[in-house]
Amino acid sequence: MYLIKYLLTQLFRLSLILLIIWLAIRSYIWVTSAEPVALRSEDETRSSVHWLQQDKALTFNFSADRTYSIRVLSNAIFSEQQQFEEPVHYAIEYTLLDGKSNPLSTHVYHHASKLALDNEQKQVKQIIENRDTLAVSSGQSFFISNEQLTNASAISLRLIPENEQLRGVVIRLHAKTPVSLNDINRAWLRQSTDWRERMTNYHTIGNNALSSQEILNAVTFEWQKLAPQGIPGIDFTGDTLYETLPYYVLSYDFSAEQLNLDSFYTDEQLSASFRNYLTQDLYVFKEQSNTTLFATWYDIKQLKAPIQLNLIATELANTFTIPNVEPGLIVVQSSAPMLTRWFVEDDAQFSALHSYFYNINEQNSAEYHVAKGSDINFEFRGEKGTPVEITLYNDDEEIEKYRVFLQGIKSDFDRIIDETTIRQSVFESEQFFTRLPRNVNRIKIASRQIVLAKLQARQSSFHYQSEICEQICKPELSDFIAIGAWFSQKAQNDYTFTEQKLITNVRLFETPPELPSNEEMSTTYISRDLTLSLPLSNTFLVNSPDKYFKKLFPETAPTEHQFSEAKSFQHLIQAKNNNRLRDKRVIELRKTRPFYKERSLENLTESQLLSLSARKQTLFVNEGPDRPWQKQRGYLLKAGKPLTLNYENKPESIVIKVFKTKHFNDYVVLNTRINGKLNDRLSPEYTIENKRFALMPANMTDVFALHPAIEEVKAYNSVTLTINNDLKALQSITVTAEQDIWISVLDELTQAPTEAQWRQYESN
Repeated sequence: MYLIKYLLTQLFRLSLILLIIWLAIRSYIWVTSAEPVALRSEDETRSSVHWLQQDKALTFNFSADRTYSIRVLSNAIFSEQQQFEEPVHYAIEYTLLDGKSNPLSTHVYHHASKLALDNEQKQVKQIIENRDTLAVSSGQSFFISNEQLTNASAISLRLIPENEQLRGVVIRLHAKTPVSLNDINRAWLRQSTDWRERMTNYHTIGNNALSSQEILNAVTFEWQKLAPQGIPGIDFTGDTLYETLPYYVLSYDFSAEQLNLDSFYTDEQLSASFRNYLTQDLYVFKEQSNTTLFATWYDIKQLKAPIQLNLIATELANTFTIPNVEPGLIVVQSSAPMLTRWFVEDDAQFSALHSYFYNINEQNSAEYHVAKGSDINFEFRGEKGTPVEITLYNDDEEIEKYRVFLQGIKSDFDRIIDETTIRQSVFESEQFFTRLPRNVNRIKIASRQIVLAKLQARQSSFHYQSEICEQICKPELSDFIAIGAWFSQKAQNDYTFTEQKLITNVRLFETPPELPSNEEMSTTYISRDLTLSLPLSNTFLVNSPDKYFKKLFPETAPTEHQFSEAKSFQHLIQAKNNNRLRDKRVIELRKTRPFYKERSLENLTESQLLSLSARKQTLFVNEGPDRPWQKQRGYLLKAGKPLTLNYENKPESIVIKVFKTKHFNDYVVLNTRINGKLNDRLSPEYTIENKRFALMPANMTDVFALHPAIEEVKAYNSVTLTINNDLKALQSITVTAEQDIWISVLDELTQAPTEAQWRQYESN
């Protein structure tokens, strides 16, 4: 009995020791294998990926009824980190299978992938395999559209390696599926907090005020991850991909020799440009340092002449800086092919816009389904004389047909990026507009010659919202969302163009403002009398300097309502003795009450003028060649009160100037509506009827109130409404402000009226 107890005790002790040893070994293996080798960040996330084999296909099942498209995301795996300079090519062959696993179609998608650099050089991805940290390329992806997925229930993928350096490829598949009505709240909560906050700005006033319909609109679709079919470790191999968000993704889905897609390409024919929104230091990296680079600053409002910028070398090779560049348009030029990358101090890079066009030819026309009564914007690029036919249908019934012939002007800025990343010149955009009849729901664009075509649409009743800044705007207002005028439309036969690779990506650059002709400069601005509509008015003295190119044209004599600042006694004496003026005035502006006083110069003696010039006050006289200060009559427009401006003849444009004498911290919201007879035929111009503006303070525009009790006044950026040729007859313009403002309206006319304008020659 004693022996039995002894043996059981020893067996128990031995089992306990073995258990402790086993747990220690497992813990050691877990610790050494689970920790990434490189330093990770708090933004790191993990994804389950699957290795793609060359000799064994990986199959994924999906619901044919609920899947709108499939995204295939792949990453190339490198065994050495020294290979990031050269791209590694590989392809993925995918076969669509029906419900009985019979192949329906097979396609091959090619990738060219580069290594994502290490942690201190913006690393984004890393994979752990058998305790080894492997270098991972930037993510490459392609989409399989719903048209291809017709009758398919599964997809199998196989790797086609095209480089010896490639160690392998891992993939992830996601299916775009609709969200169930019973699952919208869970789908909403699965989204990130930042995403949800951004979406609520488009729908409502806050997170807690979301309705079920608004949530449904935001999460109509979601991307569900697909799992491969089979037994893990036998039929497929899984792994863990460590990713740092946000991704610094380098996309190289091209072949052969490559140019950096993020860089601006310039040569003797192509220039580039970008907008600088803040006064800041700019940096440029030149990939070809032996080529001379020219950078020119342009004032968008053309108050200052263009300035040639000087590049200053930095300690970094081929990197230059330009200090204290004001907001404006930067135009980049070079006499030989050159790539440059432009960025600011925090390494935020300037980039270009892109636009996609369908390649129309004799065999392929673009067909669109459109909402009845829409307004349409056609955009074409093609050779000179290229005919383009636009046909409007009601279902299959032809309603209207237009034909246009393109001018075919080569663009100096826009360009095409081909499959080898080489930039190619493209023709300038030519736009045409039409307002569809109520019975048109389909449009067809056709041409016997190659032409790039794009269609955008809008409803005429939609508001166009934008911010207007002193120089150029980068919308940042949280409670005022900019709304563009046009929305791109997808062709009904988009799949055909996609499959045949007949979609062209055009990189867009802004052209600098052009100098107007003498004929364009011959217009005049006349202030409107708003006394009958807005009886309460006041006079303002506004600094309105001419645009820099005004000196290139014959100068006109300043009128009596234009003033210059008198900074000396001699200036006052000269103004008094000038007999050319009918009404010589002097304006006194003080810092204490009364803040303003105006008198006739002829009634002042020399001793009185000497006394005026000796005081600490600001004086203005309407004498001298350079008189940027102008008297303008402003009328008080109460918040919400509509101001209707009636017209018999069309002006060239209408300028609305805004002032405030209190509550300067708020921006001004202005609504405008143009009422008139619009052209419903094809036209090269288009008038937006409803507009809504957020006007920012014009800090560079000095203004004074010519009123003894008003101490301070602030000017806001003016609104210019261009009257286009598609407006057959202008009946009225309605202006509404959402705050109390002082408003001045000027009409741009080709000929000045013969009668005197009492508002410009008034005296107090």
